[in-house]
Order: sequence, then structure tokens, then C-alpha cells
Amino acid sequence: MANKLLVPLVAVAAVFAHFVFRPRLQFGDQRRAVYNHVPGTCRAVEGVVHGSEDIVRTRDGLAFISTGVRPAPVLTPDPWYLQGVGKILLFDLKNPGDAVRELKIEPEGKSEGLEPHGLSLYENQESGEIRLFVVNHHKDGDRIEIFRYIRQSAILRLIRSVQHPLLYNVNDVVAMGTDSFYATNDMYSVRPWLKRLERFLSPCWSNVVYYNGSDAFAAADGFAFANGINAPPSGNLVYVCDTGRQAVQVFQRLVDNRLQMEREIHLATSVDNVDVCPDTGAPV
Repeated sequence: MANKLLVPLVAVAAVFAHFVFRPRLQFGDQRRAVYNHVPGTCRAVEGVVHGSEDIVRTRDGLAFISTGVRPAPVLTPDPWYLQGVGKILLFDLKNPGDAVRELKIEPEGKSEGLEPHGLSLYENQESGEIRLFVVNHHKDGDRIEIFRYIRQSAILRLIRSVQHPLLYNVNDVVAMGTDSFYATNDMYSVRPWLKRLERFLSPCWSNVVYYNGSDAFAAADGFAFANGINAPPSGNLVYVCDTGRQAVQVFQRLVDNRLQMEREIHLATSVDNVDVCPDTGAPV
């Protein structure tokens, strides 16, 4: 009798362990596969004090860097890390010996409360206009800030600030036009302690939202942790990093701007941001 009861109990325990401890192993990178890849000489870039969450670059080699994003204390209790000040930095890849410089934001005072996370660029090849889309974890709620970069004076001029009920836990953004974009919500929960529980259990409540310039809707859902997002120059595909699944998911962009899964690229490690090769459009 005892043996008969033991078999289902072991089975239940195995299922419980799989769903509870699998996310901990993935997010902790306990199963990380390390590949020896040395593309060249690396050095620290001076002027970046509190790290960088995202970097995007123009076709002529200007790199925009977000720095100073502060997570909730319940997730990262390190006091030094919480002292970061939100800034957008600029680094010229054509002059790699130079340090970064902080970009001034206009109108004056709009830099207050800036906690930049994901970034995206939209470059108009005809007019030369450069727009920078910034995920901002503002104290009054997440939003996407759309700036115009003034090259002559190295200024970011705020064009508009997009807030929407569907943009509540925004991680990254990819610009699809002058005012349209896809954005990832990495979690469903908003309260810090619920976020911690959601990250532990990994219930696949994360999603991707599309904003068309006036309204937003969920374009895809069911992600364990939708993180970085990007798209090739053609705009026909969208790449989403699902950190919980340790994969980059490739989506076909439909006529109505909803996303249809095409394939999944497993990477055997927790993925964060994804870049795109400008020549081939392939994810990098």
C-alpha cells in the first residue's frame, strides 16, 4: 500500500519541482552554456558610472546609451546601485578614444524623473531626422519618451510622451515609424513583491504591445519574460527575447500589426537585448 502511494507522490513532487525551480535555474543562469568568442580588444568606456541597460547606434556610428535605471529595492537592495541618476549618454564609435558625454534634454526640466531603460532609433533617410525612443520608468508610471536628436547642438528635444494603460511594465521598445512602436511588458504584476513571486513562478503572463500613434493593443502574449525587442530594416519581422525560455522568438508582422510566431531560436542562456545586422536584417 505504501509503495502504491509513493509513486503518485513522487510524480507530483517532480512536476512541482519542474515548474517551481526551473525559472530559478534559468534566471540564475545555472544552466548557462559559455562559448569562447573574442571579437577584438575590449576596454572600459570612461564616463559610464552606473552601467548601461541598452545601447543603440546610428548608421554613421553614434551610440546612444541609457544609464541610471533603478530597480525596486525589493529586487535589488544594493544601496550603491539605487543611487543611479537617469541619463542618456552619447559615444562616437568613430572616435573610440573619447569618453561619453551626457546629452542635454529640452524643454528644460524634462530630464527630472528620467529612468531610462530600453532604447530604439528611427532614422529618416530623406530628411536626416533622428528620433530616439526611450522607455522611461517615471515615478508617475511607465511611458515611452520620443525625442528628436539635434545633431548640431547635441540635444534631445522631447516631441511627445506616450502613456497608456497597456504600457505598465515596459522593458524595451522598437520604433516602427515616427510615432509608432512595439514595446515589451516583461511582467504582468505591478507591485514589487508580486513581481518577485511572478519571476519565481514564471506563469507566462508577459506580452508585446503595439502603439500606432494614437492607441495601443496587445500584439502577442504568453511570454515567460518578454525582454529585448527589435526588427530588421524591412519591418516584416519582429524579434523578441524571452528570457524565461532562453530564446529569441521570431514573429511575422501581420497586416493589422499583430504578431504571428514563425520560429524560436534557443540560445541555452538567459537572453536580454537583441541587435540587428544592418546588412542582412538577422538578429545578433
